[in-house]
Formats: sequence, C-alpha cells, structure tokens
Amino acid sequence: MIKIFIREIATGGKYFKKITIPILILPGMKRITEMFSRGQAKGLFKNFEPAYTMMQMVGSIVFFNMLRTTIKDSPLADIIFQENYLERYTENLIKIYTGGILPNKR
Repeated sequence: MIKIFIREIATGGKYFKKITIPILILPGMKRITEMFSRGQAKGLFKNFEPAYTMMQMVGSIVFFNMLRTTIKDSPLADIIFQENYLERYTENLIKIYTGGILPNKR
C-alpha cells in the first residue's frame, strides 16, 4: 500500500487529490484538529497548530513505513530495523510528542 501511495504522489497525485483527500484526509484532519482544539481549550495540550501537527504526526509515520519497504537489505536497515524496532519507534515517537526533545528547564 505504501508503494502505491508514494507512486501516486510522485506522479502528481491525480487520484490522491480526487479520492484520498476528500474521503480519508479531510475527514480525519477535521476530527483530529477538533480533538486538539478541544484539548487546548481545556488546557490538556500546549498551544500549537492542530492541522500542522496532524500532518507532521502522519508524515513521520508514513516516512518510517516508506523506509521499511525502501531500504531493506541495506546498511541503513541494519542500523534502524534492529530487535523490537516497531515498539522502540512507537515509544520514541510518543516521547517526542509528549515531551519534546529539549531538556526540561528548571
């Protein structure tokens, strides 16, 4: 599926624009940005751009999965795809989303 998705985007995205955006992306973005906005209003989330954040979250996951199919059998795969890599990737992504990468200031 990732290969089809990437090929579609690389060739101009005719069907991506016609099918994927209105059926998948816009409804998902609406729900997630509304959730982020409600959470911000309640003080559960920091102040950030909900739509950009959703795209960045999805983008990081799509890119990671694209790498899985593209770089297997390469030296980079040996570095990235070690034991329990999916669990480690998920845990690391959650750490970044919940705490950022900068040290806590005291």
